[in-house]
Amino acid sequence: MATGAAVLTAAAIRPDYRSRRSYRHIVICGGQVRALTDTAAQAARAAGPSASWVDLGPACVGPGFIDTHVHALQAAADVRLVSLRQAATLGDLLAALREAARRRAPGEWTVSGRNWHESQLREGRLPTRAELDALGAAGPILLRRGSHLAVLNSPAIALLDARGELAGSGPVHSDALIARALELAGARPDFEERGEDLAAVLARFNARGLCSIREAGVDGQELELFQALRDRGRLSLRCDLLWRIAEGSDLDSAREQIARMPPGKPAEDPYLRLTGVKAFVDGRIADAAIGGEPGPEYACAQPFRVTPADLQVIVAESVRRSGSIGCHAVGDAAVRVVLDAYERALSAGWARDPRQLVVEHALNCAPETIRRLAASGVSVSAHPGIVHEFAGEIRRYWGEQNAARAAPVRDLVAAGVAVAAGSDGDVPPFDPLRGIWFMVTRAGRSGGPIGEGQAIARNVALDLYTRCGAALLGVGTRRGELRPGMDADLVAFSADPLSCPVDELPDIEILLTLVGGRAVADPAGLMEGRARYG
Repeated sequence: MATGAAVLTAAAIRPDYRSRRSYRHIVICGGQVRALTDTAAQAARAAGPSASWVDLGPACVGPGFIDTHVHALQAAADVRLVSLRQAATLGDLLAALREAARRRAPGEWTVSGRNWHESQLREGRLPTRAELDALGAAGPILLRRGSHLAVLNSPAIALLDARGELAGSGPVHSDALIARALELAGARPDFEERGEDLAAVLARFNARGLCSIREAGVDGQELELFQALRDRGRLSLRCDLLWRIAEGSDLDSAREQIARMPPGKPAEDPYLRLTGVKAFVDGRIADAAIGGEPGPEYACAQPFRVTPADLQVIVAESVRRSGSIGCHAVGDAAVRVVLDAYERALSAGWARDPRQLVVEHALNCAPETIRRLAASGVSVSAHPGIVHEFAGEIRRYWGEQNAARAAPVRDLVAAGVAVAAGSDGDVPPFDPLRGIWFMVTRAGRSGGPIGEGQAIARNVALDLYTRCGAALLGVGTRRGELRPGMDADLVAFSADPLSCPVDELPDIEILLTLVGGRAVADPAGLMEGRARYG
């Protein structure tokens, strides 16, 4: 590829998604934006005589996407397993397992990936052990759904349950048994294979316009995977990592894990930063600490993973260690507990920048809680795609009143909360354009629209995935917009995401993704044979 300045020409080059200003040319040099111009002559003067030119025709170019809460490692761990993401019925799911089992030798395990949920199935339920047995597989089957639940066939049960303790045909909730099944299945690849799988996932992110991610939790070995890719020049995204406190840890264990966190050097590496700690406060949809009137199936009496007193200690020690923390808080009661801890850390001087104290998810927030979030100045990483994916679960467990306010993005923005968007992928789909489409339409995967009063304009949704994401990461002066002197992190779309028919948003083709001016997704080879000007 040619060195020196490059000029991209397109029908519209947007420096941001708020102003609706557009240009015809962008000049890139040294990985940064040098100029945005309306005419080729202006671009030529800014680029110099040896610049290379790429004409993108009718494409629209804008800032690359930033996902402030994603699980690339979980997606990578599922790369070699049976994918059930596309299953729409129990029949689809069972057929995928049957086909995978058919290709395995007698006694060999069949293990599914985790990136699916029974709510995506027409029947709305998990298969039973008897239904797995009816597949006639010659070996054990471990059907995983998420990280803490699985359904096993009888051969798998026989290997795991010598004392006959797993009666009935329902799902298994024991993390220890699931871990033992994975051990027996030999489903964990070695370090090199895991690195290849992570690189493949990051490339998939690039292909949908992502330039930066915030990985929502790593341990020491997982940090090494990212470091190995960076050292080999294969890190195709800017990756901010959170150091994970294992869910369910008691206070002593949590403090030990915080103490083991390696010192981060956020300012020194533009591609890989260990920037904070991740802690769990409540559960997920079925056992979140919600407010308001819950649904008829809500039955969790103690949804908290940590006491408020212990959380105060965890927040204090996390910010002393790293300067930043993100607390998983789905329900309003959990968000308020997190706010209590954050406000104390700020008033005591343990934390100085409220923006580095992040509430992760905040899917259920009362108006008063939103006012507190705005007044405190803390950040919210919001993940509306969860509501799209699990609309049926939210209605069932939270009730209609809470469902109507699930992922209250409009209210957060209107109140002035420092909010940015993420996907929580690969639990719901990671695709930013699909997340933006949901924020605009509020169309649930099942049951029709959900929380229509929280719909936002598409320029606001795009802004949450770009400029606001950069602000949450603390890099708003360098990324999230295309301005002279800022990083050339951009995406070229086949259609203008600000003006195309709204239901076409999820299917817009990504023609090109650049990170620091380097092509990380270029399916047509647009940057390979750049034409010389003049």
